[in-house]
Amino acid sequence: MLPENFRTYFDHECSSAFADRWSAMKEPLQRLLDAAERRGGMLSGGYIGGLRDIYSSEVQERSKAIMAALETAAVAFRTDLSPLMDEEIVQLAESRFTPQVEALRGAYKREIESLSAQLPEQVAYLTDTKIAAASAGLSNGVRRFLWKLHNVPKPMPAPTTQNTMNVHGTVMTAVQAGANSVTHIQQTLQIGADATRLIEALGTLRAHLAEAEDVPADAKQAIVEQVDQAHGELAREAPNKFKVTATLSGVGTLIQTMGSLQGAWDVVKVAASAFGINL
Repeated sequence: MLPENFRTYFDHECSSAFADRWSAMKEPLQRLLDAAERRGGMLSGGYIGGLRDIYSSEVQERSKAIMAALETAAVAFRTDLSPLMDEEIVQLAESRFTPQVEALRGAYKREIESLSAQLPEQVAYLTDTKIAAASAGLSNGVRRFLWKLHNVPKPMPAPTTQNTMNVHGTVMTAVQAGANSVTHIQQTLQIGADATRLIEALGTLRAHLAEAEDVPADAKQAIVEQVDQAHGELAREAPNKFKVTATLSGVGTLIQTMGSLQGAWDVVKVAASAFGINL
């Protein structure tokens, strides 16, 4: 079964990418509209054909966005994924593609219907050829990527001379350690303090959760599990910010309608921001 944090992180990446794609469509649609108005009308075959091309091409862009989101999430959670989860991951990607196709079909149909009620009904439908090709390309692309993820070893880093310098507090200057060498600056005070503040904020949230009367028992259990998971990751020597972000995003989704927890959650968000995580 896929880790819930992987799903949360993947969905977060998808939502962000889809919002960007809707915004990106505005410019070509406006250019097409301006050109049609200069020619004297929007009922011409050129305008309608251009409209269909934009929406049909966007189907492929949504497929690419899902693929990119999946790659980002899979790399972040690489150690938590096994080949036994591959088909579930393919199905997850496909399940995010279908609603985008339907949304694009609906938007295109509304554009066409707004022009004239006299247009043939078939004009208002996107052709299935590009949709089928994008769907097949997504499924095959996900399978190829997962095969590489499981079977192609990560490239070995180039040999370097390592120097470790312990710096307490905030680093204000760069350190030159010589050609072909890497200097590791361990900011133990600053990083440790930020992680500690976030852990303390999670403890405060957990305490408020125990006293909250408006939170169902099953929701409390789900939140406690994710809070404890984030706490465990933060307590590690080198916390994985991708995992912490995904876990805390899941917590935020669960408590967004629970008024008694909003104050404690705001404290968590402030502490997370200092740690480099925006919720």
